[in-house]
This record gives sequence, structure tokens and C-alpha cells, in this order.
Amino acid sequence: MSSKPTISKEARASKLLTNFLKDYKWLGISLGTLTVLAHFWRIRYLPTLGIADVGLLALAILLFSSIALLLVGIMCVMPGFALLGWSTQRAIARPRGSTERSPRRRVARNKVRTTDPARQPQSRKRLTGMGLVLLQIYAGSLVAFLLYWGVTLLPKGAQKPAFLFAFFLSLVVVVLSSILLDIRWIRYRALKAKHKKLLSFCLIAFLYGASTPFMWVVFRELRTPALTLLPLLVLFPLIHWALYATQRMPLRFRTVITGVALVYSLFVAGLPLRLIDESLRTFGVGLMDNQTVLVTQRGCDISKAAGIRATCTRIGTTNSDLFALGPVIIQTRLGSHLLIAEPSWTPENPFHRAPVPASEIASWFTRADKMVSKEGKAEDTSSAATSKNGLTKDAEL
Repeated sequence: MSSKPTISKEARASKLLTNFLKDYKWLGISLGTLTVLAHFWRIRYLPTLGIADVGLLALAILLFSSIALLLVGIMCVMPGFALLGWSTQRAIARPRGSTERSPRRRVARNKVRTTDPARQPQSRKRLTGMGLVLLQIYAGSLVAFLLYWGVTLLPKGAQKPAFLFAFFLSLVVVVLSSILLDIRWIRYRALKAKHKKLLSFCLIAFLYGASTPFMWVVFRELRTPALTLLPLLVLFPLIHWALYATQRMPLRFRTVITGVALVYSLFVAGLPLRLIDESLRTFGVGLMDNQTVLVTQRGCDISKAAGIRATCTRIGTTNSDLFALGPVIIQTRLGSHLLIAEPSWTPENPFHRAPVPASEIASWFTRADKMVSKEGKAEDTSSAATSKNGLTKDAEL
């Protein structure tokens, strides 16, 4: 008899991944193209591009944004995993019930139905335990938010030490409590404590004291407006509670519920668009702030005509035709023009910008101070006023 060759799990998984990439490669191309179009939609400008340029840019943005979104998502649900660990250690109330019961147990459970008031308090107690944990989660997150908000009201010299002290204290408490509760006699003493609810509330408050700075740094680096972060104060604790409350349900159900809720929360905060902007900024393709662009006199005239408030300073000798225009935002350098805007430009206020032909641009760099000529003096010029020697002297365009 001929025996079929056995295929290892690693080989089977690799084959499935390869087949998936072959069958759904169009999905990656479509998502990458959508990310590029989302960027052009945000800046309200569509340059002339070749298919090869769009494909390479779409792939780079898609990979960067997907990895960053995955890491941010994992970071946002980490408090939920901490709650799962503490519920396993019985430091907080553990939800009862499961959808994965055997038929025998399900029948036995159905027979116990009764309207006897003496049999009802146990079920109500379980609901009260999960509801109490939800209340503790919101209260703990609010305490952490108020704590770090209060730190910002301190004098500037004391803000950083107080911030670091609160963060490291919370982190040490969370780590030590997770380790010590694994020791049997310590866990036994904690379970027999008179103020067990107060203990669980303190643990949750320290948990958010350790996790809030991570999320605050991430959203600050992505330049997320403060108003868009307010819904997350409600949605994130609810996601953490859902991850805790559904721990005895099927894994597929828990994954779908948590994933949908997390994706919805991140879209509410506008995180995908922020990640696309950050990827373009990282690759030096667009949305680069605080830039100085080296242009010709014609480039200065175009900027002034568009109402861009920036200085145009002559570089080198008085006969030089090279000027430093800045500070400005380079919205995109793709195509035959360089789209520049003044520093106050935002997607909500899309004014005072202009596409400058690439032939009028020599280079650009991150520097916004005044340029110094060879004579050692900074010359600010524009086409607004001209001296007797033909040199412009106005600093504001």
C-alpha cells in the first residue's frame, strides 16, 4: 500500500499563505490605491503620475500604515488583556457562563428555571459583578485622565518629574501585582480581604495610569486633534470591558467583537488617515512641515500671488537668482509641480497654497531660519517692492 506523504504544519501554513497572496493580490493593490487617493483627497490635489509611481507609492504606504495600525491596535487593547489575567487570578470578579456547554449540561441548566426569589440572587450577583467591573473601569480611566490632566497644570519645571513619577509608579504596581497574585498564599489573602472591591478598583486605576501615557504619546505624534480623542475616552474602556466579559465565549466571537469595536474606535479618531499622512511624511513624499524651498524669482512671485505668508530670502551674492522660501508646508512633491502651502494650512482650512513648477525649484530642506548671504547679511526679498539696483526688499510675500 502506498502511503501519502505527510505535510508538516509549517509547510501547510506557508502554502496557504502563498495561495492567499496569489488569489487576493488584487485586494492589496486596491487598498494601496485607496490609501494614495485618500491622501490626495485630504490635500485636495491630484498630480499627474505614472502607473509605476502610483504602484510603488501605494505599496509603501499600505505596508507602513498596516503595520503601524496593527501595533497601535495591540497597544490599545493591552489593558483588556491585563483585565483577563486579573480575572483569572480572581483579583477582579470573573464572569460566569459560557456558550460552549455540552448538551447534557445545557439540559440540566434548563431544568433549574424557577421563579423562586431565593434562587434568583445568584444570577443577579453575577450581573452585578460584571456591571461593577464596568463601573470600575470607567472610574479608573477617569481617575488616570484627571491625574495626567492635573500634571499639565503644574509649573513647567515640575510637569515632567510628576508625569514620570505617576507613570513609573503605576507601571511598577501593575507588574508587581500580576507577579505576586500568582503566589498562592498572597492570592488567598487578597481574596479574603474585607475591601476586595476597593483593591480591584485600585488595580484598574493603576492599570490606566500605566497605559494612558502610551496612547497619549502615540496620538500626539500622529497630531490627532484633541476633540477627536474625546470619543475614545468612552469607547476604549468599553472595548476593554468587552474583552474581559466575553472571555468564556468562543474565540471567534470574541475576536470579531473586539476587532470590529477597535476598528470602529480608531476610525472615529481618524487614525487611519493620520497614519497615511505620517507614512508620506516619513518617506519624504508630502505633508512635510517647516520646510525651506530654494526657488527662483519666479517661484517667489508665484507664492506671493497665491497669498502664501512666508519670507523669500536671496541666497549668495546680489546677482544670484536663488531664493529661500520658507517656512512652508510641502504638501506633495509628486508630479511636475511642488505643491506648497503656508504653515497655517489644514485640511479644514485649505487656503493660501500654490503648485510651483519643478523647473523653478532647486532643492528643499528642514530649516526655517533666515538665510545669510556671503556678505553676512540676510536679505529678504519679494516682488512687492524693488530698489534702484533692481533688488526686492519686502520680507512678507
